Amino acid sequence: MRRVALTSLVACVFAVLPGAFALGAQAPQRSDARARLTACKPALDQASRLLSVDASMRSLQNGDRMQLRFELFQKAQGKRRFRKLAGPGLGTWNPATPGVDRFRFRKPIQNLPAAATYYVKVTYRWLNEQNVAYARTVRLTGVCFQPDLRPDLSVAAFTGTRRLGPGQFAYTVILRNTGRTASRDFDAVLTVGGLPRPALNVPGLAPGERRAVDLTGPRCESGATARVELDPDNRVNESKETNNSRSTTC
Repeated sequence: MRRVALTSLVACVFAVLPGAFALGAQAPQRSDARARLTACKPALDQASRLLSVDASMRSLQNGDRMQLRFELFQKAQGKRRFRKLAGPGLGTWNPATPGVDRFRFRKPIQNLPAAATYYVKVTYRWLNEQNVAYARTVRLTGVCFQPDLRPDLSVAAFTGTRRLGPGQFAYTVILRNTGRTASRDFDAVLTVGGLPRPALNVPGLAPGERRAVDLTGPRCESGATARVELDPDNRVNESKETNNSRSTTC
């Protein structure tokens, strides 16, 4: 399986998360600071997956200066809690040009691992002429679900054999692609009694497709093991690599 490192920080699912809070002598209103998820893009390749946030704020008093920052939170599939992720441009303050009344910032966040759910926390603060923060608030975006679109090859069944000729038997294997996209071609390798047979090249499987193939080899003697392995050279970039083989005792 190929892996891509997280750099800068998506079928889209939107939901409303808990509301904002405000601190300081002057509490900003909902209209003084806004954040929304404007894009949630799925992709087969991790580097192409992204979400985008549009954040804006407006001045609360004459002479103040505005700043905002973004933090990304992820809940991986199967996990119960969100965790904060680090990345370029995250967790740092972005200042507005001094003297402006409104500040708008669009933040794309790319290279999202899948499968996982994400949201962005935007923190806003207003500084007075003495460079002291006198107001602060937080907004949370809706959530963005990023599915894993890669194929997933698996051995659905490894059935009995039938005799083909002297010393030759056919082992029927049911293959399946449980992923969301089609796979490319791959090899299937039969091993009988510890001796691997020549690989059989299998054409790619469509999403959800099941296919029976026959692998040939010698008779599996009583007590020995027969094993089939799919894609032994990792030719197919899969969402899961732990279900590519199955063994049976003869």
